[in-house]
Amino acid sequence: MKKTITLLIILAVSGLAYASNNPSDIIFNYYDALNIGDYKKAYTYLSQERKSVIKENEYVSFHEKAPYKEVYDQFIKYELIKEAVLEDTAILELKTKIPAQSIILPIFYSASYMETDTLEGKEELSKFVKKRLKEMGRDVPIPYVYGDIVVNMVKENGEWKLAKNKDTQ
Repeated sequence: MKKTITLLIILAVSGLAYASNNPSDIIFNYYDALNIGDYKKAYTYLSQERKSVIKENEYVSFHEKAPYKEVYDQFIKYELIKEAVLEDTAILELKTKIPAQSIILPIFYSASYMETDTLEGKEELSKFVKKRLKEMGRDVPIPYVYGDIVVNMVKENGEWKLAKNKDTQ
């Protein structure tokens, strides 16, 4: 009985590890890390080529300094449109849905009195923005901006990483 349970656990764990190592899972893990402000985790998804251009502390600092970025990113939605994998490279096409800046930026500015350097402050700001968007949505539809993103990925040491986008020229 113990051998059966152990075997089932090993199979389940190996299945989960395999399932989470495909390009589409990795790109969504990357965006999830950005959305919650875990920039060190997001950095781990970058390829060695990208890491050679920007060091981890610079990457983290850049994202931490972006005003209201963590909160704003919570409202961006990503949808996988197409995934093409060829051996150790992949190209993903994503569609984004972002609240129009003409709507969301005034909300952020009206909350400029809030302290956002702490986790509690960021959570307070996030709740404030969500509440205001919900209130506004009752009166007028919130306009969204839609866009397309192409992401290149490369497999390094058996793991998918975000590669530098190649020049299209």
